[in-house]
Amino acid sequence: MRFQAFALLEWKNVSGRNITRAFYHLLALVWIAKGLVAWCVILGLPVPFVSNFENLDTPDQTKLVLFSILDLVAGVALWLSPQWGGVVWLIACLAECVRQLASDSSAARELALAILLFIMLLFFAARYAAKPASNADA
Repeated sequence: MRFQAFALLEWKNVSGRNITRAFYHLLALVWIAKGLVAWCVILGLPVPFVSNFENLDTPDQTKLVLFSILDLVAGVALWLSPQWGGVVWLIACLAECVRQLASDSSAARELALAILLFIMLLFFAARYAAKPASNADA
């Protein structure tokens, strides 16, 4: 008896819908990890390359708390249901883009914004790939 997970490894079962589902789950894991790292900073756990929560300015603390909640909600929503979870994730991603645009100009800001826009482009490409070709064949 074969496991259901191994069925995805066969080329005959690989479709746009399966690839999209795997991409959504991977994206959800990244966003959940992002939210958990933010909570580690808030709770005072050591995180490399990030200063302590108490040492941050008040606006930065506010942004960190907001995005720690928003990232976890978006990640869990994307994992559970790509239909409405994708919308929640897009709202979180657009909010992150606005935050990057509102911050001071730097190379790191531009890189983060480029990465976010690239991930959003992949999201729309995956959503397009998952669409059924036509209902006329039915």
